[in-house]
Amino acid sequence: MKKEKIVFKTEWFKIEALSRAKGINSSKPFYRLVEGSSVSILAITEDRRVILVKQFRPALEAITLELPSGAIDGRETSKRAAARELFEETGYSCKNLSPLVLNLPIMTGRSTCLASIFLGTGARKVKKSFRPEENIETILVPINKFKQMVKKGKLKFWPAIVALSLAELNNDNITYS
Repeated sequence: MKKEKIVFKTEWFKIEALSRAKGINSSKPFYRLVEGSSVSILAITEDRRVILVKQFRPALEAITLELPSGAIDGRETSKRAAARELFEETGYSCKNLSPLVLNLPIMTGRSTCLASIFLGTGARKVKKSFRPEENIETILVPINKFKQMVKKGKLKFWPAIVALSLAELNNDNITYS
């Protein structure tokens, strides 16, 4: 693809207009959202509860319930970013952290963002002085309730659906009793 120009830019993303896209014959430019990669973590506590975060999302103009998630900073690995985001948003850390999926394109038609999702087990609250990020509330949900929330469409956060599906497909020792 040939870059034409940056149409709009913020500290979080930019929009590029491309004059030509390989395999596409069009006189109109193609626009793409250029943004960094992100991570989400399905973190399970030692007493078998899933760690969720409740927060207001301006783009949706709604309060959401999500897995802890965020951007990968600079040269940080996706695994390190997952651990950092979990701690920054909830004050928890995991004994074990393994990838469920790495570098999954999230919106192939318009965005360059790649997402990675991790499974964290043995999560426990870190005893150090913890101050949560502003306007984020930590919610702990028993695994069976989390599964029902996903199944019934009450948790409309795609990484949660993907994480649960992949964890079950991989037989990652997630039980619901």
